Amino acid sequence: MPAVTGTTVYAADHKGLIVAVDRANGDTQWSKETGLEVSAGPVVAGDKLLLGTSNAELVAISLADGAPLWKTALTSEMMCLPRVSHNIVVARTSDGRIAGFDLGHGGIKWSHERTLPPLSIRSQGSPTIHGDLVLDGFGAGKLTALNVQDGHLVWEV
Repeated sequence: MPAVTGTTVYAADHKGLIVAVDRANGDTQWSKETGLEVSAGPVVAGDKLLLGTSNAELVAISLADGAPLWKTALTSEMMCLPRVSHNIVVARTSDGRIAGFDLGHGGIKWSHERTLPPLSIRSQGSPTIHGDLVLDGFGAGKLTALNVQDGHLVWEV
């Protein structure tokens, strides 16, 4: 699924080709072979394009030219779109963790883990951010609300 700004469409394939295309006329603005095994994204966040990889990485590249800005190791593959609020990138991984990272440099701010049931479907939905809450459902039937700033559990049902 592409990410769109006012003037540009960004797309990535599983082999790591990332392109920026003019939304009005389809002209390629830039194209980068990154070598990343893209499994989630792209998502636009400020001046960054965010991607998750099959190799357990969260990556930020420049919207302007596709240059790498930062890369952060995750605990496992990221299969759903990252979400961004309050300069925190929220990423969910396939091992049942959800974590918050600093949008500026990719450093971890917080992490929350739920045990997955022994038999789980591999696909996952992206978390939702509403106000200061990160809302996410987990395989064992739990819906959680975490504080986006520090990952503190606000409630769970």
